[in-house]
Amino acid sequence: IYETMAILLMRLHADKQPIAQSTVDRFQAIYEEMKRHHWWLTGPDDFPACAILVGQPESPAAIGDRIEQIYRSLNAVGLPSGDPLQTAANLLYLARLEAAEAASRFRDLSRGFRQHGVSIWSSDYDELAILTFLNHDPTAVIDRVLSNRAIMEQLRPKPDRSLTFNLASSITFLELVKLDRKMKEITDAKALV
Repeated sequence: IYETMAILLMRLHADKQPIAQSTVDRFQAIYEEMKRHHWWLTGPDDFPACAILVGQPESPAAIGDRIEQIYRSLNAVGLPSGDPLQTAANLLYLARLEAAEAASRFRDLSRGFRQHGVSIWSSDYDELAILTFLNHDPTAVIDRVLSNRAIMEQLRPKPDRSLTFNLASSITFLELVKLDRKMKEITDAKALV
């Protein structure tokens, strides 16, 4: 599935035309940069991120270094290292935030949800990363997610906790996002999730 997603993303980036060899070479260079920083974490599950990052203007080395800065900043604010954290860092690269700011927003959202009794697992990091794109007060984002989630919890059969958090986060994101010059990056990041 990861290969298929990566091909689809690169075809969309190329306006549905065949993927150029230069794009494939750039894809490989970005993947190798990820492996340079985390050879034990990087694998086929990172192909979709590499496919989206192919369209970024920075060099593969600059992309890899920036993702690593974000990864380390997230780890420094108390998030455990591992593959979900790498995925979050890959997504947050597209937010164009300073690494410390991205980590701070991410941490504030995570803490806020926990204070409201929501367990945040590493499987939720991709949704938290998408919510981190929003330049809104974390309390407003959290309240909106919880409100959307409460509605979903009334459905029968009742969806599981993970599904309601994922859907509520996605709906909240769509409700709060504003069209601006970053809309392409936001759309790409949401597609990656």
